[in-house]
Amino acid sequence: AVPGLMIIDARELEAGTRIEADLCIVGTGPAGLCVAREFLGTGVQVVMLEAGGLEETAESQDFYAGQSAGIDYDLAGSRYRMFGGSTSHWGGYTARFDPADFATHPWIPLSGWPIGWQDVQPYYGRAAAVLGFQERDFDLDHWTAQGLEAIRFPEDTVRNKIWRFNRLRFGEAFREPLAGADNLRVLLNAPVTGITLTESRDAVDSLRASPTPDTEITVAARHCVIACGGLETPRLLLSAGPGQTPVVDNPNLGRFFMEHFHVTWSIDLALFGPAGASRLYQQCGVIDDCCEVRAFFVLADRLRRQHELTNVALKIHHEAQPHPVAEAAARLAGQLADRPAEFHPGSLSIMAEQVPNPASRITLTDERDALGVPRLRLDWRATALDNHAALRSVELLAAGLGRAGAGRVRPHRQVRALARTTDFGGWTHGGQHHMGTTRMAADPRDGVVDGDCRVHGLENLYVAGSSVFATGGSANPTLTLMALSIRLADHLAPELRS
Repeated sequence: AVPGLMIIDARELEAGTRIEADLCIVGTGPAGLCVAREFLGTGVQVVMLEAGGLEETAESQDFYAGQSAGIDYDLAGSRYRMFGGSTSHWGGYTARFDPADFATHPWIPLSGWPIGWQDVQPYYGRAAAVLGFQERDFDLDHWTAQGLEAIRFPEDTVRNKIWRFNRLRFGEAFREPLAGADNLRVLLNAPVTGITLTESRDAVDSLRASPTPDTEITVAARHCVIACGGLETPRLLLSAGPGQTPVVDNPNLGRFFMEHFHVTWSIDLALFGPAGASRLYQQCGVIDDCCEVRAFFVLADRLRRQHELTNVALKIHHEAQPHPVAEAAARLAGQLADRPAEFHPGSLSIMAEQVPNPASRITLTDERDALGVPRLRLDWRATALDNHAALRSVELLAAGLGRAGAGRVRPHRQVRALARTTDFGGWTHGGQHHMGTTRMAADPRDGVVDGDCRVHGLENLYVAGSSVFATGGSANPTLTLMALSIRLADHLAPELRS
């Protein structure tokens, strides 16, 4: 056993060190830290394994290099291998999923979660509190009551959805509380390279971490939570078995990779009237450094069902300085014979939900990293429905703005071309939202984890993070993955505290 309870560098441990605990959490991003903080000050002995150190290094980031197929994707630049995970470079966007995001939609293959809004909603408040928010902060009425104006659309057409912003650096915020906890050990530079199952192969016996290519340490725990993100979690589960075989015998593992399709600076916008100038829609800076709250546009559930669409959010960009986007939007406004004297030029960008697609997936390559672990290959693919939903959502928003007397929209050619493509014509990029690769389903034939985030077929192995999402909704995933992680901690607590 390791004397002392603290944050330590695993490279300083003797080779062959064995650590025993009640709970082992692999990964110290928002998912892993939200699970861990629920046990601070309890009698539950927790060990966290972080593959990186306290700071980002080029050497550590190299472990994230891999191959990209399909729609091009930056594998290494979209996540960070360090304490606090990718929140070290996080834009701070948070929003709740909608109740309909958990539902089954006949036109979306494999949609529907084994849990519903009512199962997650109680945890949104606790997740929001971690970020210094209250649950009411995500309700439009809370902000309009404080004087922010919102565009009022006809019922069942378009609605305003609230995002809050806090670029909290989890690694910095939680370092001191975790370092001082008497029931927690955080091992830095301890990448997990192997998972040993019990003889009956129905539970995890221990984890092996490799602080250096020549040393290993072992961690044995009653329960294990993998919280490495939507790319690294499937990579680990695909390669950590004997002879680098999959730990989980499930054909869904690594499949159904989902992102939010982003198409930016592509839709000219002229907003009319005072609501167009409201702080509720304004963007301050590139990554909203000075924003507390913003409203995005989404289609009402009834309209989405009527047109059989995925969930798409559209965000306004206001340009304070001369900019091609602002100039184009001003030209659009100038062409409108019926525009009011007061108008506000800008643009719209698309953030579209992705249809669960088994061909969009993570696999392993023959190339290995410095620890001998196979590097990953991401094949990110879109479908015709993804393209259609993005274009149709823009058209329906334009109609909604017109009916509300609130503005006009003119899509650029790359948006109009969505009707003729199944891959966004090369105009899209991801939001660094890695979802779906260990998707949640009641039946192992449809997913990797169950409704409690437990890996099907293994009694004590769980996954925390957005890789468990069955569908991606229109919201950034962080708040929902935090809520699910706190829910997972509550699920584990009765047995761990007994």
